[in-house]
Amino acid sequence: MVAHNRVEFDIQDAEGNLYNAGVSVRWISEQDLSSPQLYSDYANAAPIGNPFTVPSGNTRVQFYSPAGRYRLDLFVDGVWINARRDFPVGTTREVDLDALYAAGTVTTTMLANDAVSYAKIQDVGAGKLLGNPTGAPASPIEVAIAGSLTFSGNTLSAGMPRGGIAGCILSNNSGDPTNDIDIAAGACRSAANNFDIAVAAMTKRLDANWAPGTNQGMRNSAAAITNTTYHIFAVAKADGTQDIYAHTSASPSSALAALGAEPGGSLYAYARRIGSIMRVGGIIRTFLQWGDYFKWKTTGALDVNGTAATSPTNITLSVPVGIRVMAVLNVRAPFAGSSTVYIAPTDATDKTAAASTAPLGQIGNEASGTNADQKGQIMVLTDVSAQVSYDGTAAGSSFQVYTDGFYDARGKDD
Repeated sequence: MVAHNRVEFDIQDAEGNLYNAGVSVRWISEQDLSSPQLYSDYANAAPIGNPFTVPSGNTRVQFYSPAGRYRLDLFVDGVWINARRDFPVGTTREVDLDALYAAGTVTTTMLANDAVSYAKIQDVGAGKLLGNPTGAPASPIEVAIAGSLTFSGNTLSAGMPRGGIAGCILSNNSGDPTNDIDIAAGACRSAANNFDIAVAAMTKRLDANWAPGTNQGMRNSAAAITNTTYHIFAVAKADGTQDIYAHTSASPSSALAALGAEPGGSLYAYARRIGSIMRVGGIIRTFLQWGDYFKWKTTGALDVNGTAATSPTNITLSVPVGIRVMAVLNVRAPFAGSSTVYIAPTDATDKTAAASTAPLGQIGNEASGTNADQKGQIMVLTDVSAQVSYDGTAAGSSFQVYTDGFYDARGKDD
């Protein structure tokens, strides 16, 4: 049985005059102009015509109709007296719910499970949630998702924070330490802060052009291998496919542009520098890494071995170029008499050593006329050319500086 709905209205013309004799009703669907079967009872046991005549003496008409939107025409003695368009019946009926139900009176016990489907809720903007960000009770609104929160299918996930990195430790490969680097498993946030890169453990070769996968090349194919700094990038596609790329530029965008030109590299869209290595004398210099700290494993040459300057002078250290690092320096300053040495960033405002006024110095001898062989370890921020400035208040015969290692932020602020 098709569900029918009761329809009831007064028989009146456009001026509101009521009629109770000679009245007929025509009921036509607005959707297809058809004349549906009507009934005088809810059980659909007593069909009536359409049009139909209203029994005399009645100023109000009642019948049962299928749901829909209809045109109603009223006639008296065959003469049209009134019409109503878009008469709603059943589920199309317009109801003022605010007037029908007071706030809080509709409860879950009044509705069947799944009574309202998600499809019947107003569309929510892409990548948005419904919520109340005002801090006080209020109607829900669309709430934007920002930062490291992302959708993974139907799941809202909290990604790594900006600059986040865990694992991704570099080491010299034991089989070919001259050319190969091992990368430990880990994860890192992309430089653009828009993707989490899951880094798989793998070995990559500096002496071969980049190709995807472990035991394959990692070097930018546009330049032959040389003695310089190579910056190591974790790279990923939108589907999470990950690899490692080495480039002489520390810029993630430059690395991605170069990788995009490599065979098989065009779909890589995310990059993050996870470390930097140095090739010296035809081999990758060996190192130990602990978090952000890189310690040279084998002893190299002194960066300074000569007479100390008595005015701020730049020196180049054995650290990667293209990035700023916190160099860890072993310093020897043998002086005859009172003297002070100050090592500072090249862009520091005051780089002049002073015995008793700011900025003072890191190593000194206070005993006038006495030979002193001062040694110590100093940490100082380099510029992107691997340089720092040093100055002494008195010339020494054998001022020496050795770079023991460095701290690298590994892309946290690139």
